[in-house]
Amino acid sequence: MSDALKDLQKWVNGNSLLIVSIKGILSRLNCPFDVESLTDEFGLQKHHTYQVKRVLIDKQFQLVYQIGEELYPFRYFTIL
Repeated sequence: MSDALKDLQKWVNGNSLLIVSIKGILSRLNCPFDVESLTDEFGLQKHHTYQVKRVLIDKQFQLVYQIGEELYPFRYFTIL
């Protein structure tokens, strides 16, 4: 595991997500949380609500959500 990933794991874990509000307030959103799909691709239904079980970082340091048993890039969703 790279040093950058080890450093990152000090602040994040698979059970929560750090978010910044419109007012600039940092807070932690714990799993499970609801998201809405922005796409009809990859077996998702656009505007459908899904529940995120875990938050992970892939090998390219991209944030992914575990929904059911599948992993999806966070950019396909909006947090509700």
